Amino acid sequence: MLTVAASGAVSTPDTAAAEVIVEEAQKLGKSRIFITTGRGGALVVFDPVARREVAAIAVGDRPWGLAVAPDGRTVYTANGTSNDVSIVDVDQGKVTARIQTGDRPWGVALVR
Repeated sequence: MLTVAASGAVSTPDTAAAEVIVEEAQKLGKSRIFITTGRGGALVVFDPVARREVAAIAVGDRPWGLAVAPDGRTVYTANGTSNDVSIVDVDQGKVTARIQTGDRPWGVALVR
């Protein structure tokens, strides 16, 4: 999980990697970074410019992998111990559907 100090410094178990992610998102003009929290059961929406969490959306038990729709408005999370995939409307800040899967999904892939 990323945490941000009042100074804007980003920290995580791998702080250097977190800084690279934030800096790359800024260079690419991205307004959101999506992070799953595992045991926290949430999808975190992080603003790389303001360097702050803007939302934490409850998605299911142990969200691990995620995929983002090309338009950036929908995120899919693989929820390991609840054995489902959540479909999240990021603009509304809520889960719009859950799809049951086999045991312990850990990743999601979108194919166009």
